[in-house]
Amino acid sequence: MQANGRLLAGMRPSSVHGSEISAMRFWHAHAAAMDADWARTRERALTLWRGFSEREIDALESSRGALYYPFSGPDFMYAHTLFPRAPRYLLIGLEPPGAAPAWPEMNEAQAAASFSQLRQSMSTLLRLSFFRTNSMKDDLRRGKLVGVAPIMMAMASRSGFEVRAVDAVYLNDEGALCVGKAAAGGINGVRLQLGEAGKAATRELIYLQADLGDRALANTPQLARHVRALGSGPVFLKAASYLLHRDEFSTARSLVLERASLVLQDDSGIPYRAYAASQWNGRLYGSYSRPINLFKERHQDALREAYARQAQPLNSGIGYSHRPGTSNLQVFEKRPTRTASQQVTMR
Repeated sequence: MQANGRLLAGMRPSSVHGSEISAMRFWHAHAAAMDADWARTRERALTLWRGFSEREIDALESSRGALYYPFSGPDFMYAHTLFPRAPRYLLIGLEPPGAAPAWPEMNEAQAAASFSQLRQSMSTLLRLSFFRTNSMKDDLRRGKLVGVAPIMMAMASRSGFEVRAVDAVYLNDEGALCVGKAAAGGINGVRLQLGEAGKAATRELIYLQADLGDRALANTPQLARHVRALGSGPVFLKAASYLLHRDEFSTARSLVLERASLVLQDDSGIPYRAYAASQWNGRLYGSYSRPINLFKERHQDALREAYARQAQPLNSGIGYSHRPGTSNLQVFEKRPTRTASQQVTMR
């Protein structure tokens, strides 16, 4: 699997496995294109965001634990950049999970087209910091690299990990993650076991294909059970189509607020008014005036007023307003809950 991930990422495999692909002419062009794309993204965004994480997030005890990243698609790149120490990453999206590629099933022409499609699927994330869901759905229907698994394998390899295993997984009725495929109507996904050179321990990158609307969650209660079983930990919300502003996503919104010890989000996440000052400590970064035109009805007066009072600068762009100087992020850290005896003592 490590060789597969490196090949997809445009990195020469460290073993004989996959050498037939890396010897093909198209792969050298793929490797050069990936090198250039990642160098630009690292310089323009990732180095700056890693610095932001080190200054503003990593030292917080609330940032520990598994990362829950709903509406993410296969975006492991920003998840790992902003939460580099997470032992487990749980990503949720509508795209099919897919599987690790089987090289013998591809001739050179098919491999060339499939690797080109992989770069196309990743292009908006590298340029704009988010995936376009509809465009990616079309990309993932073509070629031999099926679903989001190859995208995540490439990202993990470029992020310095060894992809040691890729397994199809599903959630059983109790919400436990199982290897295999779910029955019709269930929740399927893919799990990557990620290692680092010289270390035996691995981390888990899990992607589940799931609809987070209220009706869908009522029919698949195992997803909420799985999220709760992760325990308290950080949540990341970026370019989330303002779905958590809508009444029909109230269950997903409540699940985030219940489970999160810390939420890192842009304005497309949970509405600012939901973070009561009695329960959350909030910090604002960047600037906020209005959403992009596509979501103009999701303007938040309360958030605009909060930004007008005080906000810290951002050095890079992220989310729908991805141009530097126009982006916003908020960090909400849950306040400790006082017990009844503590409340009596405080009086």
